[in-house]
Amino acid sequence: MTDIARACRWMVTFAALFALVRSAHGAEVTLSVADGERLADRVTITARVTGFEETGVRQVAFSVDGVERGTDSSIPYTLDWDTVNESDGRHRLAAVATDMGGAAARTEVTVVVDNELSKGAEHHGRIALEALKAGDLPRATRHARRAVKVDPTNLSAARALASIHRLAKEYDKAIGVLEQAQIPEDNVPVRTELAALYVLRGDAGETMEALVMGANTGLEQHRKALLASRDALKSDAPPEQRGDAAFALRDWAGAIRAYQMAGDASTASLGSVNRLMVAYARAGRRRDLDVLLRTLKREERGDDITRAAHAYCLLASHKPNEARALIEQGVQNRVYPSLYLAACADLIIGNKKVAGEEITALAEMRPGSPEVLLLQSLVAKEPLDVRAHIVGAMALMPSWPEAYVRMAGDLIGSNRPKRMEDAETMLGIARKADRDAPDALMVTAALLMVQRRPEEAQPILARVLELDPEAPDALVGMALNCSMLDRTREITDLLARAMKVSDVLWNDVFVPKPLDFLRRVLQYRIPILMTPDVLYPTGTR
Repeated sequence: MTDIARACRWMVTFAALFALVRSAHGAEVTLSVADGERLADRVTITARVTGFEETGVRQVAFSVDGVERGTDSSIPYTLDWDTVNESDGRHRLAAVATDMGGAAARTEVTVVVDNELSKGAEHHGRIALEALKAGDLPRATRHARRAVKVDPTNLSAARALASIHRLAKEYDKAIGVLEQAQIPEDNVPVRTELAALYVLRGDAGETMEALVMGANTGLEQHRKALLASRDALKSDAPPEQRGDAAFALRDWAGAIRAYQMAGDASTASLGSVNRLMVAYARAGRRRDLDVLLRTLKREERGDDITRAAHAYCLLASHKPNEARALIEQGVQNRVYPSLYLAACADLIIGNKKVAGEEITALAEMRPGSPEVLLLQSLVAKEPLDVRAHIVGAMALMPSWPEAYVRMAGDLIGSNRPKRMEDAETMLGIARKADRDAPDALMVTAALLMVQRRPEEAQPILARVLELDPEAPDALVGMALNCSMLDRTREITDLLARAMKVSDVLWNDVFVPKPLDFLRRVLQYRIPILMTPDVLYPTGTR
């Protein structure tokens, strides 16, 4: 290479270096936060670059305390910085802008992160729960995240943050937060929330397999919590408290024993007596129930709640018209359990328009309660609304069978290719929750007959009649099953017995067709969630 060529190359290189230095020297980066500024929670840091107009900006790299946190190659150059991940105190925040030729310009500020973490997880968790109750979601989110940062096992913090994730339908995150927390085994409210999340995550999976898995997990979690809660009760706990704990487990005998300890029908509080009445009906102890009712009549004791409890007993005895007449005054007075049972009776009788009005009133009094959600699912017109109501009830009462029976009914009425098989799976979960739940048994037997499986339906129908010898749908179902099994001699007597109990709804002269019978059973077996909480509801308006 000649000296002239070498000189030319050196001049070109020098010119390029000079341009690079000049460009870098003239460039400037400024940040949207000032030196010494206090920051908290999530913040967006913006960098403004000048001096690279000719060469163009390749990227801006952001770092905190010398560790790169992100880059951005387009205007505006930003970094989304979650300060909760940092310790409280001073931190160096830097931004380096690089142009297309490799020149760089840098700036740095010192900021103060102040998330008040020193106040502790309990402090922030309490504020988060209060904010959630007040409907202030942004404030609840801020304090919940701070609380979990301080102590991931703090229960108040975990509940608040899980609730926020649940509202956003981020069920995996919500479950993860609660599973890290230290939840006492007997803490029913929190473990119910966790069980609900399993159900909701299963539903969000959009497959029957996911829903079944979520429902089974939720059922097991909820039942464990109820058992632990009952076992944790002290021996001197009030009878009503012990009875309610047994009732929640569908231990009717245990509930009856507890309520009876409050005294006899003439001396015990009406709260205990009314609970006992419902427990007798649940257990099928008709004779004890009759004695109790006669005593109340003789002692001239009772109120609107007593009449509502009696109305439930009449519904359980297949007398919906009598039940409806008994609680008319309570309906006029907007007594919650009276209005609830009136809606159930009207649906059974076929007064759907009146029932719809009553259900609307119930939803205004106690929105989002499981018993109301199930009734809403029966009158909702949009399929998505129906499913949302059912899943909502399932999430709130995951260890009770009524919502699973209702889900089976919805599946049967759908156009799903495997609707019968899926409905049978749901009924299996219902019977897992309570092997003797009459509604689950009856719908299962009817479904088996539709599938031409009368041998399997026979013992189920026999069990229903063992629990309730006067169940008219079971009597008609047994007649249908006998027809399918060519046992025709029993049919006439079974149909006559059913007609004697209900000469309007079950007045069959001939055995019905299996599919028609299944539809009638679903209409008759309204999911009635009659519990102490419905008799004496909290949160009514």
